[in-house]
Amino acid sequence: MAGARVADILTALVAAGPAASWPHRLVEGCRRATDMSGVGLVLTGRGLLGEVLAVTDGPAQQMEDLQFALGEGPCVDASRSGDSVFCSDLRSDGSAPRPAFSSGALEAGVAAAFTFPLHVGSSAIGVLDLYRDSAGPLSNGRVSEAVAFADASVAVRRKPCRCGCARK
Repeated sequence: MAGARVADILTALVAAGPAASWPHRLVEGCRRATDMSGVGLVLTGRGLLGEVLAVTDGPAQQMEDLQFALGEGPCVDASRSGDSVFCSDLRSDGSAPRPAFSSGALEAGVAAAFTFPLHVGSSAIGVLDLYRDSAGPLSNGRVSEAVAFADASVAVRRKPCRCGCARK
């Protein structure tokens, strides 16, 4: 089932337009499918934050900038560990290992953050960050959707293939 959902997401991206629009279309599709306030797609390397590939409107860019500036947050944790990080209530998470991020997120109106690592084999190459303006856990259905979008994100490329194939 998960593979079929990933295929549906990728098929929709291809049908929607040129490859250059795929990262933005992917985060926007994820935001709608998971009912989040914002979504960010970040490439990472060796456990460090790298490049913001795409963000939705709203708090996503602000949250990515905050994590880059602070060097802490769920994106940083997931990038280092390769595991998903769920912060379903940043108010109660304030004394956890990311107090500055939690404080900044709450100030920006973000009450919950969920990060899904992007894997190629055993290597984590990035993360898909989901932000919500209300606290509370993700339902199983929303987790499944987020995982499918994270899996589809691995196939989204910023630069075209040199061979000129359809994976541009």
